[in-house]
Amino acid sequence: MTASASRTGFSATVLALGIGTLIGPATLGAVADRSGLRTAFLVTAALTLVTLAFRPPARQPDDAAAARKETDDRSGRAVSRGRSGPPVS
Repeated sequence: MTASASRTGFSATVLALGIGTLIGPATLGAVADRSGLRTAFLVTAALTLVTLAFRPPARQPDDAAAARKETDDRSGRAVSRGRSGPPVS
């Protein structure tokens, strides 16, 4: 995936989250006023189940990336990423 495609995907995700944050509560508030809280909660649960059904599969790290992560320096020692300080051996 190119950097441009990554940025576009991230922007689309942020836009969708923003729209959902604005429209979701207003829509479910209208549903609750018209049909009751029970119906609003059932709609929320149904949307959650539909979202889970269409989520992308979990990504598995490839063997080369896993090997680089475990032994990334020339001496072959394990290197810790994501924290400051010297590599952990």
